[in-house]
Amino acid sequence: MDQDNNQPITPSDLSSESASINKRLVLEDEVQTETQDDRVIKKSKMKNPACTFMILKNIMKNLIGIGLLAHPALFRDDDSLVDVDNIEEEEVQKAWTSFTDEEMEQLREEAREIGLMKFLEKHVLQTSTPVPKMLEVFGLYMHPRAALLASDIELLPILKSIITRFLRKRRRLDYVNVLDDVVDLLSKANNIMIVTGAGVSVSCGIPDFRSETGIYSRLQEYELDDPQQMFDIEYFRETPEIFYSFAKELYPTNYEPSPSHLFVKLVEDKGKLLRNYTQNIDTLEHKADIKRVVNCHGSFATASCVTCGYKVDGKEIESYIMAQQVPPCPKCGVKEGTNEEEEGPRGVSIMKPDITFFGERLPSEFDNLLALDTQHVDLLIVMGSSLKVSPVSEIMQQIPHSVPQILINRTPITHMTFDIQLLGDCDIIVPEICRRLNWELKHHKLPGGSALSEESIKYSQENPCKFWRNGLYTFPGAVVDAKFLDSQRLTFLLPRPTWVNDMDVSFCYLCNTAFGPLRRRHHCRNCGNIFCQECSSRKVPLPQLGYGTKAVRVCNGCFDVAYLVTYIIDQDHGVSTQIHGVRGLLELAEKDNDKDLHNMVAYGGIDALVWVCRTSKNLTLHHLTTTVLAILAEKESIRPAIIIKWALPPLLSLIQLYASINHLKETSSDHSSAPSISSLSEDNAQNFALEILINCTHVLYQLSKAGILSQKEVIDEGVLEILLVLAAFDISLLKLATSGKQDGQTTDRINIIQSLAAKAISAISSQVSFQSSIIEVVQASGKLPCLLRSSNNEVRKYLAKAVAYLSLRNDKYKSSLLGGEGSRALISIIARLPLDDLDRKTKSEDLLYYLATDTSDDADHPTTESSVDVAAISHACCALANFATNNESQLNLMLQPHLLRYICNVPAALPTHVEIHKHVARCLANLALYKENCSIMLGCNISKSSSHTQAYNILPTLLALGQSPHATVDITRHVVRAIDNISSNVQLLSDDETELVRWKGKCQEIYPFITGILNTNAEQDNDTIKRAKSIIQKKIFESTEKASITSGELTDTDISDDKENGSIKVSDCITKNERRDNSSEHSTKSSKSKSKSKRRN
Repeated sequence: MDQDNNQPITPSDLSSESASINKRLVLEDEVQTETQDDRVIKKSKMKNPACTFMILKNIMKNLIGIGLLAHPALFRDDDSLVDVDNIEEEEVQKAWTSFTDEEMEQLREEAREIGLMKFLEKHVLQTSTPVPKMLEVFGLYMHPRAALLASDIELLPILKSIITRFLRKRRRLDYVNVLDDVVDLLSKANNIMIVTGAGVSVSCGIPDFRSETGIYSRLQEYELDDPQQMFDIEYFRETPEIFYSFAKELYPTNYEPSPSHLFVKLVEDKGKLLRNYTQNIDTLEHKADIKRVVNCHGSFATASCVTCGYKVDGKEIESYIMAQQVPPCPKCGVKEGTNEEEEGPRGVSIMKPDITFFGERLPSEFDNLLALDTQHVDLLIVMGSSLKVSPVSEIMQQIPHSVPQILINRTPITHMTFDIQLLGDCDIIVPEICRRLNWELKHHKLPGGSALSEESIKYSQENPCKFWRNGLYTFPGAVVDAKFLDSQRLTFLLPRPTWVNDMDVSFCYLCNTAFGPLRRRHHCRNCGNIFCQECSSRKVPLPQLGYGTKAVRVCNGCFDVAYLVTYIIDQDHGVSTQIHGVRGLLELAEKDNDKDLHNMVAYGGIDALVWVCRTSKNLTLHHLTTTVLAILAEKESIRPAIIIKWALPPLLSLIQLYASINHLKETSSDHSSAPSISSLSEDNAQNFALEILINCTHVLYQLSKAGILSQKEVIDEGVLEILLVLAAFDISLLKLATSGKQDGQTTDRINIIQSLAAKAISAISSQVSFQSSIIEVVQASGKLPCLLRSSNNEVRKYLAKAVAYLSLRNDKYKSSLLGGEGSRALISIIARLPLDDLDRKTKSEDLLYYLATDTSDDADHPTTESSVDVAAISHACCALANFATNNESQLNLMLQPHLLRYICNVPAALPTHVEIHKHVARCLANLALYKENCSIMLGCNISKSSSHTQAYNILPTLLALGQSPHATVDITRHVVRAIDNISSNVQLLSDDETELVRWKGKCQEIYPFITGILNTNAEQDNDTIKRAKSIIQKKIFESTEKASITSGELTDTDISDDKENGSIKVSDCITKNERRDNSSEHSTKSSKSKSKSKRRN
């Protein structure tokens, strides 16, 4: 590789005189590929300007045929070769006026936007701008004496080469970063240009050129000076037998198109293909029936005589190729030499396949169509090509930089800038893209024969791609040097702002002073707005915007953030410089000034912090950057920017860097080794590491609370998995080799990490759209029971809240939460409460069962209402009430020892907490829905399978809840619902009069309570009133002595015996119409009860 390729062109290239030049700093750590123009420019670095003439004549060949040299504007300086030696130095003046800095910047942006050829056409041909003046735009300042030595037509190739080199430094589009962006671009684009190389045919059995096993590596036996000689037209004319001895290796005999070829065809079938420019000569694009294809390098489809040009079908020379013989021209014959000493040219009158050799021009079709296509293309995809062969390699310079550019290749391309490089086997990458697009790509080589088959999906899951950074993925088959991955991480480049047009602004953007003859306009390079001199007098280097190390003008409003960002990304001056920059941003964040915060978001502050998290290994830098991000995450308006700036992956990497989370799938961590802590003591390093974890977890919590994390981030990128680990974090999980001491401050920090993680889990669990995936992750982690039993009250509280959210579902996922030790861990929250009517031994056994630890000492530990975690108990009761609505879940719960006793103990232990009372009443009402529970809930073991540890009479608890001075309408409604469900199901369970008498004995105190509700029905809702009437109705059915049921209507005598329990009016009793209005559940139970009562009568 030519190491001078990255060096700017200096005036000494054309003149011995010195002239000033603005050197540009190339931020990308890339390896330039040397083109013919680059080599010519190197040769032109001579002290004597007159010696450039022969070189210029050679380089002019690059522009022959493009129409530029024929334009009259290029012939106005034919007499420029004057005797410059006779001209005095002071008489040599520039024949042009240089552009201003602002104009130069606008011209460079225009070149990026419209491409090389359109730019030259506009400014050299249409506006007749002197070429030396245009050279200054791109950093080459010619001495006036040197400019006299060459005409514009002779300098034009130099200008073309300089612009080509400039356009190679394309800036990535900031909105194209990840694989989903590629999918989005493909779905929306309508004019996709696809450039294909040998890499798309490798899977067909056709070797590529430049890989380790490619064609060039197999040409050593021919002892060529350069492997490219095999395809050089002059070498072919001299020794055609060399080519034909190898040609059968390239000849497409029985090859079939690959999945990559069919992908191009699929794009065409969907009406999205603008053109397929293929460098391949194997004709597989034609076999794939691609119509809009250009064979840039020809093909074996036809063959022509190198002498007379006679053309034949490629099949006519196939036998010669397979026999490794030179085919003669059937028209002009073969000139055979019978004498070895016979002199004469070799290679005449022979046929050559119509593939383009080095030294031959590409088909005119290529130039003509490319000129048209560059005006319409909206997406460029390069597949299986290294782009090292001109002129196909220059396609990117013709396309506007605003057009997204995607690379799909086994190896990276470093001499050009793509928005995204997908590195790996093309036939693996293309099906993955189709899967995400839901495109049916069919090929027999794909698992299951289709990109959408179950086999293909399974293969994709087992062989996932790896995200390294924005714009870089690796797939199976990628051939990537580790140095490339490391060098790419050092890149920090932001898109430049669009400059405001001078004509649109009459006042300074900052001080609002009017511009005039004495107050000129100046653009701020950082924001693009226009200011007066007083408001934009300061200068600062902006390498993040591609301005290099030269200080450029910035406005007063941008200065603070601009210079701090420059310091943060400055790795050349050591960590201390970066620390100064991050501390500056920390001070701005703590000031909480809206303008400063806006500038931090808009002009690279967050980007720089994220970049430091990714690239630095310094503990202090990690601490400072995460502190700033944690502060910014508290700002509602900035939280989305943290997501957009791609801060999550590096934050997750930092968490895994400092905490042992080995069982998790690896994230795209940029940290290959432990952080640097050499300047810190062990204790300080430990504290810093814990605070870094606190900051990262705080950011995750704020984003979770805001509800802006997507399922991809929560599930696929591992946010939830990491939070589950952090919620159970312990000092032993800290990766740093520290003292391991755990004093009070360390304990507090660990508790903060656990609490923030638990809060984030709770917030994430409230997202209904992906709760099923959350439950799967939680179950797979196996950490739910541990967290529900945590010694940290905050963890118990928020995990119980998370379970309450997740238990709102009514599908198969709901009951899975109680699997394993889930139900025991949930009940353990309420089992901790003191219980007087249970002996110490039984209580200890229960606690050992629920808490999975020996807590016999806690059995007699006095617990006051103020000392218990009321919120955790409330969430646990809510979750239990939710689970009770599912048959499988309630069966699991009812098998737990003394469940009803512990549930009923909650309102007794916490008599003033209305919300908890409501959840307890709701839980009991839901459990009473199931007829197998009702006898147990009355303390009776009607079922032989019932356990004495389950049976408990809940009626006193229901009455206590309903008659409590703290009872609300909701509590009363659930109490009445519970009584209604029990009374209905008890009658359904048994025809035994003894059981009915037992039921009557237990429920005598219910009827005065229900009667009181009916007498104050104005305070209750309709459902409560209906259920209360239903309960009274069932009592009447049970009164066998006075029963007189002949129809659906009731009379005064039907309820005459109930006067001692409270006066009831006939109008208060349920009627046939009212019964019809009840819920289906209530109606069904009532009808069954009535039928059973009739049978008893």
